[in-house]
Amino acid sequence: MRGRSCRDLAELSSAYVDGALGAKDRDTLLVHLVGCDSCRREVAELQRIRDLLSSTRTESAAPPTLSSRLVSIAGAESTAPLWSRPFRRTRSGGLPSTRRARRRRIAAATALLGSLVATLGGIGYAAAPAMDLRNVADPSRRAQAEFASVLTQFPLANDSVNAAVVASVSDLKTTTSAVTFPEHARGHRLHSAQALAVLQRAVQASTEVGYRGQQVVVAPRNGVTVAAQVRVVYEPGQGSQVSVQSTTGTAVVDRFVGQPAASRIVDSELMSLLYRNHNFGGATAAKVAGRNATMVEAVPKDLSSGVVARWWLDEDSGLLLWSETYEPNGALTLAWGFSSVQVGSTSTSFLQHLPPALTTPITTASLTLSNAGALSNGGWFCPDDLAGLSLVRLRTNAGHDPNVVHMVYSDGVSAISVFEERGRLVTAGLDASWDHQLKAYVRAGASSSAVWQSGGSVFTVVTDGSPALLAQAVETLPHGELLDRTTMDRVRAGWVRIVERIVG
Repeated sequence: MRGRSCRDLAELSSAYVDGALGAKDRDTLLVHLVGCDSCRREVAELQRIRDLLSSTRTESAAPPTLSSRLVSIAGAESTAPLWSRPFRRTRSGGLPSTRRARRRRIAAATALLGSLVATLGGIGYAAAPAMDLRNVADPSRRAQAEFASVLTQFPLANDSVNAAVVASVSDLKTTTSAVTFPEHARGHRLHSAQALAVLQRAVQASTEVGYRGQQVVVAPRNGVTVAAQVRVVYEPGQGSQVSVQSTTGTAVVDRFVGQPAASRIVDSELMSLLYRNHNFGGATAAKVAGRNATMVEAVPKDLSSGVVARWWLDEDSGLLLWSETYEPNGALTLAWGFSSVQVGSTSTSFLQHLPPALTTPITTASLTLSNAGALSNGGWFCPDDLAGLSLVRLRTNAGHDPNVVHMVYSDGVSAISVFEERGRLVTAGLDASWDHQLKAYVRAGASSSAVWQSGGSVFTVVTDGSPALLAQAVETLPHGELLDRTTMDRVRAGWVRIVERIVG
């Protein structure tokens, strides 16, 4: 990365190429060039321009007809053909040297051309638009909050998980000794069609069945378990009021989540994605929070791993009582569910005293997936697939000329959210640590995130999947150095700007 010293030494580079640099300044510049690729490239380009100008000094011999005429003019003063020896002066006011005159004309033209090039370069340099990148501070906080907002649109989503995602990790790190996980169902086995019918009923119940209760969210992350206790009340037609408790029982998040849009109820695209990638089975006779439940499990169709997700659903209401997702090796990725629950309308109207909304998204312009190609052509990294997951959502912060693009990828079970924003990363947050292997600042919580600088953009990745899924996504995305423009780059940019203004 070029620092202030590069800009301070820019004038010395030009003097060095012209051979007009003093010994002290020359040594200073050479020491800097040893460790700076950008400045070496700039000096090489200046040298190329100087060589091009110098090539105009090429001389050629006078044609024979001209030589003969000059010999006749010289008369007795000539003892040999002029083309075979230089002219010599024999008296004051004698015949002038053609070669010397030509050299003077070439020198004058070269000086004029050099002055013109320098003037044009100075004009372009001054007219160049500023390349100042806006500062981006702790983007993972904002990205996690918006990721929580996106998750509310997914089938089988849970507002407690979404609230835990935005909670501070330091408030949630604890043990799971007080968490009671449900046992696997041991009753009647379900075939695929029966299991899918149970899931469809759960999607419908997620917006039609009211409840209140205590939930737990558990996420093992890199040897540390993140757990949260959440009080939740849901009233159909209104939304959810959630309160995330810290390890000391203090409310660290107290928010309201509005009634999900109808697209979440029957989101055929996302449900089809889940069905297309997995086979389903299950069994009856399970228990969660004292209620009878049916368990449904999903296995990848390509059999790349065993069970990747299990859901426990209330037999009476269809309400999703517990959910678990797993890594390919069978280790737990994320679990949430009720430790106690009262199913049915709460008869509570909290529309008149709503707490603050959970999140305020910054990417408010929703695009169709067909816009991914146009964004890629515009310099954004916007692949159709990432880490084996498909692009399902595409948003920006402006319909025209955005500086933030938000991409969401999913296989129906796990989701990855990618934020790409123009700017310069100044801080990744106090609770983020640098991962030398991923070359990114990583934060572990109910969701995992990674943030890093690549060229003139800051990438932030958030996922509710495993650390391995996060790593796979991060390694696929760009990791370029932040480079300032060279002097020649700025001159070019300046003249482009001038031409654009003249053309209109």
